[in-house]
Amino acid sequence: MNETADKSWRVNRRQFLKFAAFTGAGITLGKYLRDYALKHEVFRQRWGEGPGLETFALSTCRQCPAGCGLRVRLVDGDAKKLDGNPLCPIARGTTCPKGQAGLQVLYNPDRLLGPVRRIGKRGEGQWERISWKDALAEVQSKLSALRTAGNPHSVAWIAERNDAMQGQLIRRFMQAYGSPNLFEFVDSRDASARAAMKLCQGVDEFPAYDLENTNYILSFSTPLLESWLSPTWLARQYGHLHRGRAEHRSRFVQVESRLSPTAVKADEWIPVNPGTEAVLVLAIAHVLIREDLYDRAFVADHTTGFDGDEGFSTLVLRDYAPDDVAQPTGVPVTTILRLAREFSTNKPAVALGEQVPLSGGVALAWAVQALNALNGMVDRTGGLLTQRPLPLKPLPEFTPDDVAQRGLKTPAFAKSLAVLADAQPAALFVSSSRLFAVAPEAGRFFAATEKIPFIVSFSAALDDSAVFADLILPDHSPLEKWQDAAPLPVNGRPVWAVSPPALVPMLDTRHTGEVVLELGRNLGAFPWKDFTEVLRFAAEGLFEARRGIPFTTPYESAWTNQLETGGWWMPSANTFDEFWEQLLKAGGWSDPIYNYEQWRRVLRTASGKFEFGASPKFQPPQWTADEGEFPLKLKVFTTLTTGGVEDPNQPFLLETLGPHVHARWEDWVELNPKTASGLGIANGDAVWLETPLGKLRLRAYVFAGALPDIASVLIGQEHRAGGEFVKKVARGVADMVVYRPDSTDTPLAATTRVRITKATGGA
Repeated sequence: MNETADKSWRVNRRQFLKFAAFTGAGITLGKYLRDYALKHEVFRQRWGEGPGLETFALSTCRQCPAGCGLRVRLVDGDAKKLDGNPLCPIARGTTCPKGQAGLQVLYNPDRLLGPVRRIGKRGEGQWERISWKDALAEVQSKLSALRTAGNPHSVAWIAERNDAMQGQLIRRFMQAYGSPNLFEFVDSRDASARAAMKLCQGVDEFPAYDLENTNYILSFSTPLLESWLSPTWLARQYGHLHRGRAEHRSRFVQVESRLSPTAVKADEWIPVNPGTEAVLVLAIAHVLIREDLYDRAFVADHTTGFDGDEGFSTLVLRDYAPDDVAQPTGVPVTTILRLAREFSTNKPAVALGEQVPLSGGVALAWAVQALNALNGMVDRTGGLLTQRPLPLKPLPEFTPDDVAQRGLKTPAFAKSLAVLADAQPAALFVSSSRLFAVAPEAGRFFAATEKIPFIVSFSAALDDSAVFADLILPDHSPLEKWQDAAPLPVNGRPVWAVSPPALVPMLDTRHTGEVVLELGRNLGAFPWKDFTEVLRFAAEGLFEARRGIPFTTPYESAWTNQLETGGWWMPSANTFDEFWEQLLKAGGWSDPIYNYEQWRRVLRTASGKFEFGASPKFQPPQWTADEGEFPLKLKVFTTLTTGGVEDPNQPFLLETLGPHVHARWEDWVELNPKTASGLGIANGDAVWLETPLGKLRLRAYVFAGALPDIASVLIGQEHRAGGEFVKKVARGVADMVVYRPDSTDTPLAATTRVRITKATGGA
């Protein structure tokens, strides 16, 4: 059934005029309208008449890309509480703080009532309500005109990478329309890790990690317990490795230039100079080779490029001796030796090198990949894995028409916001605003939006992707729509979450997937009438795959694992309709088995082996400014409550930004006590943070976990627009960092110097 077939709540003319007095232009929900809506009889809330009827529904959390299953508590049809779906193999009945705050997305007072059109200049905030019919007609008219003129390639789309069905629909639409300019980004993973997988294994995908079965984790600035990958799953794995295995407690070492929450929870924190992690990894590799501690059999049988005059071993032994590396990294020789010996003698062991929100660079990702191979931990228990494919039914074969084929042959715009703006597309669609909070070139992009004739946003509120748009086609909140999630690689075992709406849509919003279907029908791209049909079509692939099961208990998952390992599979349903109902009742599908050492699947290089290849030559960071003028090095980070969040207007999250320094509602900079004392700065003082690119007022927190020559600053809160809550958050940190690889492949985000001075007046 199409979710939009249900009658959602609407206001009459008298109510609308009354609400407009409280909501400015009368286009957003507003606190007054929100409170009224929650008490309105359509929601069947019998205030003062007892507790009401309690029911539960399943849904999927979209607060970050992890896609955890949710269990929604409803009272008389109103959502009251979110908890984890106990059957979901990622969540297992738990949620992170972002999941707990999800109701504030549904009840956000700044949600748009329906589609709006800009009537003033960009940035003035003048809008008018229009109908969905008129809005979609305007979009179709613009798109048709561009195709008629032979310019389909001039259309661009910005989206967060989504391997679930909405993402696949967007890719198919762009193919059918004839544009190669789909810009997909990932916020919770380091893009360099994917590049290293392709370089070394020939696999164009992010790596997965068998943390559940490892004995030793050596992490190089990876925010394991913060904003990386899947916070709920990682927290469960951390608990399992430290308390869940009575026979053996694993060891976790965090190498980082800040005492982050991850470093605090690690068994050992090793401070390192920022931007030098790659050379430290290669120094550890040096010790493994020199002391014959590496896995000789794996290297001989499954790798190439190790020996020879220009081979990996020659390079590492020549250039990365611990005695030479200790000074630039700040890590003592004795520590380097100990780490190498621990890593090689506590197998299974795995090294991590994904740095988010900004990349650690290809040099670091390649070095970590090589270290895992050297230790024989590629595609082995407790090591680095390659995600098994998710067997969704592929979209039907489709041949683009001549106009589209000519457009697809046109060179694509470079994949960065700055270049995208300079390219001046004729039309731009934006289905995710998260990029604008973490991309340092976002300021340049905003300055160039006047040059883009037509911009469409699918944002549910007036956020960063909406303020510069010509049309806003607001999406439902996640709880109000059919949705699915295909999480990025986690532990190598594929998962697909699927859920119907947990409640009737409150406002005149529409599923973005439904809009894409409508836009693509005239191109012959889609045979389905609604998004529900798309999901059912995709699920047929799971039913036909003859592996995996609908979400179930840990016991049943373990039993299925045992059966599949022995070559058996027990179907849970006799027909697809029965299988589909099981999926909806459980919340999704997963395959609990991972087949290790399938070398043809995980080593897809031309040689069929792991290729050490030519290392990106490491050089010390080239700092962006003079040390005398800018004496401190910049370290940027995100927290658990900021990483990956699409809608930042959530007071629960803003209230818990940085519990380790009691920071809330605003960005801050962390300073070492000695550094702060030398600058005359006390805990909580207002300060100016200056880089060669700009100046920003922040609050300073004196933190013993900050290194003496480093200023650590929260990133990911850069909002040029937004609701009543995010207006209190400082803006501009990302714009003060130039993020592009320099000649040494060290991102300039890790080579920026700053100056901190005390500000006059209150913070």
